Amino acid sequence: MNESENIDLQFIRYREGILTQKEKEELEGLIQSNPEYRKRLELHLSMEIAFENPSELEKYLELESFWKQYITSARSFRNFYGIAATIILLLGSGILIWYMFFIPDRGQRLYSEYFSPIDPPEEYRVKNQEINSLYVNAFQFYSKKQYPRAQEKILVLLKRDSLNSALLLYSGICYMESEQWELSLSCFSKILSLNDPVYKESALWYAGLAFIKLNRYTESKYYFKQLIAIKGFYQTQANEILDKISD
Repeated sequence: MNESENIDLQFIRYREGILTQKEKEELEGLIQSNPEYRKRLELHLSMEIAFENPSELEKYLELESFWKQYITSARSFRNFYGIAATIILLLGSGILIWYMFFIPDRGQRLYSEYFSPIDPPEEYRVKNQEINSLYVNAFQFYSKKQYPRAQEKILVLLKRDSLNSALLLYSGICYMESEQWELSLSCFSKILSLNDPVYKESALWYAGLAFIKLNRYTESKYYFKQLIAIKGFYQTQANEILDKISD
């Protein structure tokens, strides 16, 4: 198992109980030996619990905060090496380093070409006045592309209705807009585990794009092939992407 490329997908499969015994043992070995993976798995699991048990939401948000800090540190680390590479370039190391750090990679280009957030629902009225107000506020923020604020409202709504596929889909897209890929994939995985025929296709599409952004083409192919088999709205785009990443 390739640790750097497959660990998040393995966590999702681990949660859903669809790993083989060998894969499960390998993953549990990695978790035991790597404290970062333990935190990461705890984040995956706590998100699931938070959706089903509102009292656990604070724990999930604490872990989410930890992971945001971890990602920020990782980006700073990466930026340090970007600066170092530039210095090497200026010293005459060649054009290759320049290309690696300053030319957008294929995953980024494809993601920018194909990703666009799904439109907000045309109508979001429910009988409960308090919940209706949350819906209105959430999708007003979403329509204005204020995704973090929309996400706050959506998470409150998910506390009340953790199996709402529409809310999970919009939550996943908000996470994509915030570049929180593991959390977005958890939302889409939840929709797929519910086997909701209305939102399954969208969940497959956005999960595939998230893996494209991460340059994890093996996982993305898994989702795009399912879209082609469905022969739905995203079939043409899925075919185009598969052709481009199979070169």
